[in-house]
Amino acid sequence: MIHRTATARLISILAMSGLAAAPAAAYKWPGENAALGSAIAAKVIGKQCVGTLSASDMREIDAYLEKSADELARKPDARKYAVNGVPFHETVTQRLTETYTKKYSDPAACDADAFEEAQDTLQKVRKAMASGKPLHPDEADPDRRPDVGEAITAKVTGEKCQGVLTLLERTELELYVAKTWVWWAKNAIEVDARSTIETFKSAEKAISGGWKQKDCTEAAIAKAKRVALLVSKAEAGAAR
Repeated sequence: MIHRTATARLISILAMSGLAAAPAAAYKWPGENAALGSAIAAKVIGKQCVGTLSASDMREIDAYLEKSADELARKPDARKYAVNGVPFHETVTQRLTETYTKKYSDPAACDADAFEEAQDTLQKVRKAMASGKPLHPDEADPDRRPDVGEAITAKVTGEKCQGVLTLLERTELELYVAKTWVWWAKNAIEVDARSTIETFKSAEKAISGGWKQKDCTEAAIAKAKRVALLVSKAEAGAAR
């Protein structure tokens, strides 16, 4: 298995990050989709910062978080990365809630940026819930667009397990990741884009550094090839 700490770290990053098409203007979180971390932050801001969100706004965010938790609990890997028997997404939720509660317990943190972040997330939550689609797409969907974390993991697999991916597949994965960084740099506030990109790169370095030959399992290789194919299809579709 891939280095457990590094993998868990990347999972937590993915849980906190929203990844999708470009918005009209810059915003606090890199991505226009609502995500677990941003929804938790918005909920805490709504509780700690008076007047930021209404009671009905809070109910909408709670409904989103409940749906997200239910979907994540049904994932095949829900227990695989459990911490002391607690599913990883629950641990992430608890830790993020504690982190944001500590941050926004300081009245000085309840500023214009906090208000903007909460309102931005609320709009994303509404859009996601109104769509009726799963918040966490089925990994088996042949037409889905992989998130950057999957692309990074596939890229590392291709680098560490020689010959499992073609040169073209590896190059397309590298380009896909690089395009994500460029998109974030163009569309997110620079400090947030820089922080997110650096965190992903740190996770990639940790996974790569902890990789052992036994991690080149059939399952890991098969997943890397699936992601490479999805990336190729997504890029071909975007070019049309």
